Amino acid sequence: MGSDLIHDQELWFTDGSIVLLAEKTLFRVYAGILSRASPIFRDMFAIGQVHNAEETYEGCPLVVMAGDNANDMRAFLEALHDPRSFQMNSPKPTDIPHIVSVLRVSTKYDAIHLRRRAIEALQTWYGDSLSAYQQGLEVLRSWSNTSPPVPSPIISRKDFFYNILVANVAIEASATVPLPAALLLCCVSAQDFRVPYDGVTNSDGILYELVPEAKRSIFIGRPVLENIALVRKSIRNFKSTQDCKSPGICGDFCRMVASKHETRGSLFLDPFFPFFRLNRKVISGQSCEACRSGWEASNKRETEILWRDLPLIFDLPPWDVLQSASNEDCHEVPTAGLPVPATAVLDLVM
Repeated sequence: MGSDLIHDQELWFTDGSIVLLAEKTLFRVYAGILSRASPIFRDMFAIGQVHNAEETYEGCPLVVMAGDNANDMRAFLEALHDPRSFQMNSPKPTDIPHIVSVLRVSTKYDAIHLRRRAIEALQTWYGDSLSAYQQGLEVLRSWSNTSPPVPSPIISRKDFFYNILVANVAIEASATVPLPAALLLCCVSAQDFRVPYDGVTNSDGILYELVPEAKRSIFIGRPVLENIALVRKSIRNFKSTQDCKSPGICGDFCRMVASKHETRGSLFLDPFFPFFRLNRKVISGQSCEACRSGWEASNKRETEILWRDLPLIFDLPPWDVLQSASNEDCHEVPTAGLPVPATAVLDLVM
């Protein structure tokens, strides 16, 4: 046994019955807890594979966890041995790496209950409903210290890696419900369009890159989303209503909004950005009631259609299929096989 191995400070129980080795870290834990949570560990212990092992460490059977990251294994074992550490009743964005680790290992070892809790926790920010997405985005922005402080789709570069982590584990662990929102945030929260393709380095100097499947989805979906956003704010689509009471004022306001988006530079425009809710006071002062009500109703209708078809834009199956995949013991993310978005979405950009 190598001399460079270290005991984990928290997960080394002197009366533990099994020692797990992940990379260079040793964990002395309880075989009974592992068996209760994971049928894979249960079967391993039932056939005597572990207790008849030739290699031991300090009198305990030693199991080498091939391919498992030490940090991931620590998060998984901590969640099993101290359930309070993974209640996730009010998770914070800084918990995302920990949740991702638990999801990755619980999926590998078929710890279903822990896997479900991890997926539910990620849906705090990466949900399958439009309201959950918008609420989660606001929470992520509030933690990112963005400048200016007004709400925007931008998440600071130091926190962008959260989106990459979630997109990658969603694909790796077939936890597909959070995947569309994670891909969307990879598109809309990057200040540089190259970031989703080249990756980003966090404050610890670690480079995070999207897996090829995620890059493919963004390559397909990002141009479609941007085109939809531009059309919805263009003067052709954002114009005075038939019942307009102030054609001159409302027309000037529409042209002003359109011109701002047309000269936005290289910044990606979020088609789900809550423009009307965040600018209600400005809109109220520069347009009539008929136009304002018409714009809000039209925006709500189009946004709901767009969210419904968001997975298809990224060449993924519909929401109900993604939800089923997340609830099953599956090992492959299904693909829609559609290189173009759904017809309903195309209607918004034609």
